[in-house]
Amino acid sequence: MKSNEIINILMVDDRPENLLALEAVLSSPDYNLIKAYSGEEALKWVLKEDVAVILLDVQMPGINGFETAQLIRQREKSRHIPIIFITAISQASEHVLQGYSLGAIDYIFKPFNHKTLQLKIEGFVKIHQNLREEIRQRKIIADQLRKSSRQITSILESITDASLLWIKSGSLPI
Repeated sequence: MKSNEIINILMVDDRPENLLALEAVLSSPDYNLIKAYSGEEALKWVLKEDVAVILLDVQMPGINGFETAQLIRQREKSRHIPIIFITAISQASEHVLQGYSLGAIDYIFKPFNHKTLQLKIEGFVKIHQNLREEIRQRKIIADQLRKSSRQITSILESITDASLLWIKSGSLPI
């Protein structure tokens, strides 16, 4: 990765051993791997942190993965975060379709290929970094435009003031 910033990745599963396995696969000095043990806990993290991607278990007690995804998509701040569903149970096509209809970017079945998951996460992290850079560049341009606008306004006010003085003095320079 080219950037020195640490990227947050939210991993959500009610089973600690599954989170431990994801952590082992995704461990990197470039990532802050955030563990959430429920949909409710995941929602709290999404409110607090800027997250590049969410790995979300489908079957969980309380708010399941589908309900969690739906709530994430309802919030403006989190509606565009990529969600990858990971499950060992819900392989039925209607569950997969439901996951995609709720905005999932991918639906992975356990056991999964570790290298494939790493590459997918790297891709989403790069997209996240590119979007952050684009936003940063747009803010710089907006600041420059505001500064230029203030300068132009100041120049126009000076010209107006000078013109009024010349008119009042009765001697307009030609």
